[in-house]
Amino acid sequence: MMAEWRTYAVEDFIPFTPEVYFRMIERTNEAQWPLQFFALAGGATVVVLILSGRVRPALAVLSAAWFWSGGAFLIHRYADLNWAGVYFGWAYFAQGVILLGLAVAPWTPGGDRMARALDPRWLGLAVATGGVLLWPGITALAGGGWARAEVVGLLPDPTAVATLGILLMALKGWRLWAASVIPLLWCGVTALMLRVLEAPWAALPLASAVLVVAGMVWSAVARAPAAADD
Repeated sequence: MMAEWRTYAVEDFIPFTPEVYFRMIERTNEAQWPLQFFALAGGATVVVLILSGRVRPALAVLSAAWFWSGGAFLIHRYADLNWAGVYFGWAYFAQGVILLGLAVAPWTPGGDRMARALDPRWLGLAVATGGVLLWPGITALAGGGWARAEVVGLLPDPTAVATLGILLMALKGWRLWAASVIPLLWCGVTALMLRVLEAPWAALPLASAVLVVAGMVWSAVARAPAAADD
């Protein structure tokens, strides 16, 4: 049995061609027009809320992005191409529940501003900005036109990338690690899929995940002396 599994490649688990997948992106954008403008505004609002220390409403808005992209894209459309889409969609719902739970749970978000130059949250801001503002342009210019632009909140890849950056800005300790598991896993999954589909930006989800994990480790190390003093 193990020998049989070794004969499979990643390509064997992607049952569609690049043209079929990216045409699905086009149809999704056509069906959801003009929600793209509201989604972009919502993503930018989340970043502004985090920067102003309003973590709870930011996480609540972000949870809606996971519910929408998980249902409207992964389950409603992607599952028609790949049976795993239903399970991916449920994972997105689970992440939405996690974010919504953090938005309403009785804990105290940190309210300190990013005053220090060497603060891992600046790295989170860069990743979040890339997911919200740069991702549509990258996917449009490299993917064949604005009809294929991927917008945060509507499609899963920019939603996961932007979320990782926002979580690095908003959370610390075990909450940061727990809330980042599903976005990190998705970045790995989609990076493999995009590589098979020969998308020019295939390395970006994994690169974003690596940067955020580095920021998470950096944050944990920076907090260690303070925790030891308590």
